[in-house]
Amino acid sequence: MRTLIAFWAAAFAAPALFAGAVTLKVTSAEVQPGGTASVTIDVAGDRGIGAMHVELTYDASILSAEAVEAGPALQGATMKSSHETPGRVVLSIATDKRLKGGGALATVRFKVVGEGVQESPLTLEKCKAWSDDEAEMVLPIETVSGTLRVVKPGAALPIDIGSGTSSTPPRKQEASPVPWLPIGIGAAALSVVLLVVATRGRKSPAGTGCPRCGAAASAGAQFCPKCGKPRAAAVACARCGAPFQGDAGFCAKCGTPRS
Repeated sequence: MRTLIAFWAAAFAAPALFAGAVTLKVTSAEVQPGGTASVTIDVAGDRGIGAMHVELTYDASILSAEAVEAGPALQGATMKSSHETPGRVVLSIATDKRLKGGGALATVRFKVVGEGVQESPLTLEKCKAWSDDEAEMVLPIETVSGTLRVVKPGAALPIDIGSGTSSTPPRKQEASPVPWLPIGIGAAALSVVLLVVATRGRKSPAGTGCPRCGAAASAGAQFCPKCGKPRAAAVACARCGAPFQGDAGFCAKCGTPRS
């Protein structure tokens, strides 16, 4: 009979125990060297809290706790805080009424005392909560720690997944490399074409071409260096002195008949 009574008592007590679960969470933040930053301790998951004890630890070589303020979740409650001990903030909360809903339990303001880029964990320890009924039942607590990061001035902040925006500055687009090899090959090909055109357009001096093959020869040459034909002495126009071209019967310059 006693076993049966104990079983039903446990069965009725179990839902109350699980329904009274409390969650405490510390928010994370970023701050520049020498600056100040505030983090909140949020409470959620229970509507019947009558008293609480909360301790928050941090790295005293990086941060110093400057002040502690009660949050909106403590309306009608009394909070005593202590942050004189380096590395630890202690909160004692009591109320003759149950806490009204969840939200920010307290806000802690820190000042950066360490040098350079560092990171301090914000850890919840020795946390307890009691119900507001006459039995003052101890409520189970789940804690979620946070982090306070010291970043360089102008450092990019992480992407805010909730808003879909990012404060990371856009990367500077790198200049495309100049294709010097194709440019050099094209310039060399163009130089060859211009040289060929210039050579083909160059004419032999008047009177120095072979009348048979047109090959150029020096002024005193008696025979063509290409085909071997004897070169006749150049005949000049009696009027203007211009040399006759090959067997031409008239001067190409003034039209005087060849004598």
